[in-house]
Amino acid sequence: MQLNGQKRLCSDLLHVIDDLCQADVVFVVQEKSLGGIRSVLSLRCETLAGMLNGEFMEACSKGTPIPMPMFDDAYVAFRAFLIYLHTGATSLHCPLDIIDLYNISDFFLFDELKLGCVSFLRDVDMHDEFCIEMLRFAMKHDIMDILETVAGFISLNADAVLANSKAAIKLSSTFLRFLFQSSDVEVSEMTLVRIVLELDSEQDADLRSELIRHVRLPLISAKDMVQVVAPCKLFDGDAVMNALAYQLDPCSVSQPPEATTPRRMDFSLSRRMSIRGAAGSAFVRRFMKEMRQNSRAFTEKEDATEFADEEEDDADSDRRDNEDIDLIVKQVGCSRSQAVTVLRSCGSVVDAIMRLSSDYEQF
Repeated sequence: MQLNGQKRLCSDLLHVIDDLCQADVVFVVQEKSLGGIRSVLSLRCETLAGMLNGEFMEACSKGTPIPMPMFDDAYVAFRAFLIYLHTGATSLHCPLDIIDLYNISDFFLFDELKLGCVSFLRDVDMHDEFCIEMLRFAMKHDIMDILETVAGFISLNADAVLANSKAAIKLSSTFLRFLFQSSDVEVSEMTLVRIVLELDSEQDADLRSELIRHVRLPLISAKDMVQVVAPCKLFDGDAVMNALAYQLDPCSVSQPPEATTPRRMDFSLSRRMSIRGAAGSAFVRRFMKEMRQNSRAFTEKEDATEFADEEEDDADSDRRDNEDIDLIVKQVGCSRSQAVTVLRSCGSVVDAIMRLSSDYEQF
């Protein structure tokens, strides 16, 4: 006789997520409660096992909901994460939710689900509304093939993608610098000006000053110069007047050649070309070369720093549970000494990872 109760089992476990009466551990995300079975979560995820069964706050406060404020913007994805851990399957279709699910899986070092998320995102049809988040995601996690695809999409649709300047300034300073300096992507100067105008915080001052130098004022219409560029007071007054004079009579003032050259994609590339074809454009080739060089340089620097810190602080790390320290180091990419110090002050694996992650995201 062969029996199969898999569907019923999955259904019963699925109910635990929303029916807190059957749960023995409760997470709070976006002020909403989601349940789980401690033993199942521990069995499926090593990081959660350390959280829920060690000597830290999450394990000691049994019966008390565990707040997850770092995922307040990702409730849908966190619920999907719990469903997957309990049932082995989950269903999301929005690329932004998949990105959130990847970040949650990365936080808990659950590589199995991360691989599924990357596979989905590799096949997604790119769109203006989530292109910027896709670029940020690929750059943060060094997923070069996705980064190349997104860069190719931007090279074909730069003005549409960057039309929302508030979203555009979320892009890394590395990409913004490359974009402003490039002549190989079709983007209007006013799109770039609007991005500069959004960089209005004190911490953005240096980046704003750097980007302004690469705006090609002579290519901006006189109307926009008078209504937007001049009143904003960010651009040098003489530069604005010279640009207007150049538009009236190119022989009246001298301008550097790069300031008067329109930004264009490779002449051989059609506007109707595929996104993957655009990955061969000069803009994408140069950007990917820079990103690979930066990635190698950063990895070498981190490895050297971690090696030095490990030698210096082995004595301190021996006083703590090495498994918890290893989890934090692997998750955040920090040194063992940093993990020991923050874990000692926080008393909680999750809080330690949160604090260190926020520091490293500033990179």
